Amino acid sequence: MSASLPPWLEPLGDGVHAIDTGFHRDRYDAAYLVVEGGRAAFIDTGTAFAVPRLLGALDALGLAPGAVDLVIPTHVHLDHAGGVGQLMQALPAARLLVHPRGARHLVNPLALYLGALKVYGQAVMDRDYGRLLPVPEERVDTSKDGQVVTLAGRPLLLAHTPGHALHHHCAWDARSGGWFTGDNFGMAISELRIGDRPFIFPTTTPVQFDPDAMVASIDRLLATSPRRMFVTHYGAIGHVADCAARLKDSIAATVAIIAIFLPVAFMDGIIGKFFFQFGVTLSVAVALSLLEALTLTPMRCSRFLKWGDQGGWVYRASDRVLTRAASAYEGSLRFILRHRLITVALALAFFGASFWLAKKIPGEMIPSQDQSQVLLRVKGPVGSSITFTDAKFRQIEAYLAKVPEVTGYFSTV
Repeated sequence: MSASLPPWLEPLGDGVHAIDTGFHRDRYDAAYLVVEGGRAAFIDTGTAFAVPRLLGALDALGLAPGAVDLVIPTHVHLDHAGGVGQLMQALPAARLLVHPRGARHLVNPLALYLGALKVYGQAVMDRDYGRLLPVPEERVDTSKDGQVVTLAGRPLLLAHTPGHALHHHCAWDARSGGWFTGDNFGMAISELRIGDRPFIFPTTTPVQFDPDAMVASIDRLLATSPRRMFVTHYGAIGHVADCAARLKDSIAATVAIIAIFLPVAFMDGIIGKFFFQFGVTLSVAVALSLLEALTLTPMRCSRFLKWGDQGGWVYRASDRVLTRAASAYEGSLRFILRHRLITVALALAFFGASFWLAKKIPGEMIPSQDQSQVLLRVKGPVGSSITFTDAKFRQIEAYLAKVPEVTGYFSTV
């Protein structure tokens, strides 16, 4: 083993190492190396440009390429499996273990490459992803849901976890008490951590993202009571239950808001007339906000956020303000939770006061306004003929014509 490890190789304990693949920027995309009894397994590989670092990690830990038994991409998206072909060429004893839906794309990556090419264009593919090399079919194994593979006697459990993608599986390592989650337990932006608490949000794809399936997969991961999660973007994170709750809340909140306000657009009567635009606008705005938050925001973070000291007086001043606001909010929550009876009493008092205010504040469907118009409704006896009613209206019109303040009138029968 080398005397000191390179900066992109981080030991996480229990034989698990995070390798910063360098994709887009530092500490954004991780591959993991698990070492047990002189044998090794890679979980996710990053892009083709990450392979020198992966092989360098073996060298830094005193391991030969022949010591690698398994390469396990969590799914075949290029930031997770783009380097599989090059890596397998350098690892003579390794077997590739991939979800059955993704295996064909690593045996023949042409369709995978062409699909990404349509999205990113040739320049981005050449700069960020590189070439995709095929893996010989005889070196590829497909995972089964619940399958256990061993690394020098160390069990790794494979679980099929759709949500981010249909061809996604995660690996449970009981020794470290953690799941290798790929993209199914969100994205934790390193720069936005508060202490040891990660800033986390769901990772999605435009085609296969399934909110219900992702929530079910998160619940399945939690069933093993993990101490931490090894996420690809980025690193080992704790506070697992809290992170899971925030991930599920961020998915559910948007769906709930749409479920509440979209039916308003289909209400009958005068309420429906007034609130049709409101219901449609709010529902569409929330849906677009979710799309932006789960696609464009992570992309911008990957491009523009830099690891390390941000510097600058504007950043430091705004950070102090936000930190104090967060502390004040946290303090108010602590007070509320410690004085629940007082909180409930105050809530009931305000609720009761609202009834008193409702009587004092005038309100109506359409606000009062002076348009210099007066609407008169004349109702004749039941069974009145059109001729009778017309005659009465003519009498009314004759009277109105004599009133100097009336500049015009319009009547219908």
